[in-house]
Amino acid sequence: MRHPAKLWLLISATLVLFSASVYADDSQLRGVWKGSLGKQDIMVCFDNEESGEYYYLHYLSPLQLAKKKGEPQWEETGKTVTGIWSQLKTENNELTGQWQKPGDPKTVPIRLSRVVQTTQKETEAEGYLEPACESDAYVTKLKEVQQKVISGKPENYHGIPYRRLGANLFSTDRVESIEILDGSKPTLAINKLLRDAFQNNINGYFECKGINRFYSFASSVDIVFIDKNWLSIREWSSGDCGGAYPFSDSSYRNFDRVQGKEVNVWTFFKNARNADASLEYDAYYFNFGASESLNKTILSYYKARKSPYPNDIESDKECQEAVETNKSYKLALSKNGIVFSTPFPHVKQACDEDIEVPYKKLLPFMTEAGKKVAKLLMEAR
Repeated sequence: MRHPAKLWLLISATLVLFSASVYADDSQLRGVWKGSLGKQDIMVCFDNEESGEYYYLHYLSPLQLAKKKGEPQWEETGKTVTGIWSQLKTENNELTGQWQKPGDPKTVPIRLSRVVQTTQKETEAEGYLEPACESDAYVTKLKEVQQKVISGKPENYHGIPYRRLGANLFSTDRVESIEILDGSKPTLAINKLLRDAFQNNINGYFECKGINRFYSFASSVDIVFIDKNWLSIREWSSGDCGGAYPFSDSSYRNFDRVQGKEVNVWTFFKNARNADASLEYDAYYFNFGASESLNKTILSYYKARKSPYPNDIESDKECQEAVETNKSYKLALSKNGIVFSTPFPHVKQACDEDIEVPYKKLLPFMTEAGKKVAKLLMEAR
């Protein structure tokens, strides 16, 4: 006759082995799965033993999955817990389980097939393991719908129609642009340049999210000045994509609405540093700069402005030193003059200034082509 204690140990070991073979070890979940939740088709990913995500193929809006250590079930989370995933079992690349609404005893079956598997071994071999929830197998469908452009209602800026464009992103991030609506050939050419930059920013959003989907990225465009001949815009971008600091940046772009092309306003000035370089060169390195005499005039208008730190002498002194030693600027046309914007790095961005200098005061420093533009703008006021 078997000893009762030994029999109980044998039964316990058998139950453990049975449980291990039926219920999914969380590490076995890692990867991308496709199948159904009830009658709805879904795509699911698990990055690790504590986080995952899924979306309905007809809805394409991701829902977060999270699991606390030691807990048997996964929680579908948003502002509140909206669903419970339990009894997950894997066998032969098939995953089954139950879904239920919190507080409701009714369950809905989960049936999935593996699409992509990712393992820790791949991490050791390659040095980096792309998280399943950022893999092409999981995000391709999301990208397709998120890259659709949503057009806003027509608006009016000093009599000129335009509208805002936005990417259809399922997050709090915004990627936006504008387009002018007069339909002329030059305007269509400018709109294409704006749309190209818009697409680049959408790509930037996915590149940032591809590093970590909890990172943030946003961009927008605002009109600074527009008339029948000229358009000046300010592009903003900000986010946190895992660098040493979150980033925040702005730049100006200027367009000739008669010829339908982007222009470098620095070419309006004599003796400007690197004025004949490409706009891309300026955008990344800010190597366009004012001549000594022009910079003195710019700084005279800076000194005449009201201090942003009237009660903080030390901060105002630091910013004054930064601006007065600067000679590089980003430029934009305005109704009354040209805006010279400092391009300070992250550590000095609190000192950035937009310094507007009247066209009349800039004439002595301008080329003949620049003077022609300035005089037309002064006459139009």
